[in-house]
Amino acid sequence: MKLFKRLTFLVVLCLLTAASALAQCTPDPNGPTTPGIYPGDSLPNGMIGVAYSQEIQLVLPRDTTVDVFGTPFSASFCQFEVLFVNLAPGLTANCDVPSCKWTIDHTPGVVSRGCITISGTATDSVMNDTLIASVKITPGLIDSARNNYCNTDSLKQQAGALWTIIQGLLTQPAEIRLELEPFNVSIEEELRAEMQLSIAPNPTSDEAFIRFNLPQTRELSIDLYDMMGRKVQEIQANKSLQGPQELRLNTAQLTQGLYFIRLNVRGAMLTEKLHILR
Repeated sequence: MKLFKRLTFLVVLCLLTAASALAQCTPDPNGPTTPGIYPGDSLPNGMIGVAYSQEIQLVLPRDTTVDVFGTPFSASFCQFEVLFVNLAPGLTANCDVPSCKWTIDHTPGVVSRGCITISGTATDSVMNDTLIASVKITPGLIDSARNNYCNTDSLKQQAGALWTIIQGLLTQPAEIRLELEPFNVSIEEELRAEMQLSIAPNPTSDEAFIRFNLPQTRELSIDLYDMMGRKVQEIQANKSLQGPQELRLNTAQLTQGLYFIRLNVRGAMLTEKLHILR
C-alpha cells in the first residue's frame, strides 16, 4: 500500500512538473530590442468560458534620463517586476523567472529579456476591470567596480533631498490590460451554421483550404495562432466579403504541432484547430 501511494505521488508530481514546463515561456532572443511590452500593454481580448492563451515578451529597460526642474538626471534600472492584481478566476500567469521579478543585466551589448504566459479559462471577470497587472521598476546606479552591480542606495544618496521627486519620475507606472467579453453561444452557433466553415485537409503538411459561405456582406479577418497564443500569420486582412469563399493556407514552413485559425466576423470570434504533421 505504501509503495502504491508513493508511486501515485510520483506520477502526480511528474504530471504537475510537465504541466508547469508547458506553461512556462522562453524569452525570444531574436525579438525586438526596443524596451517595451510585446504585443503591447493591451492584450488581445478574451472571452469568459473560452480557453485563452497569450504570450507576452518583455524587453527590459536599462536606463533613462528625467528632467528635474530643468536639470537632466540619469539613472539605471536594477529590477523589473510584474505584479498581478486583478487576474480573473480561471486564468494563471507564468513567468520565465520566479515571482515575475527580473534582474536587469547591464553588461554592455546585452539585451535583458523576459516573458509571461497568460493562460486558462476565465470563469468571470474582475469587477469589469481590464487591469490585470502593474509594472514596478527599481532604479539605481551602476557600480562598474562591482561587476556592474545596480545600487539603489547610491542613487538615493546622489539625489539627496530630491529623491522622492526623482523616484516618482523614474518609476512611472506601466500596466497590462486584458478585456474579457461575455461568451454568447447562440451567436457562435448561428455563425457556424450560416458560414458552413470547413478546413481541409486537416491534419495537413503543406497546405490547407479554408472554405466558408457568407450569405450577407460581412467584415471578416482571419489569422493563424500557435499554441502559445502568438499570431503566426495573417491569412485574410479585414475585408468585406460575400458568398462562397475559399482561401489557401500555405503550411509548408510551419513546424509540427497544433495551431488555431481564428475568424473575426461581425464582432464574434470563431476558432478552429489545425494540426500540422511532419
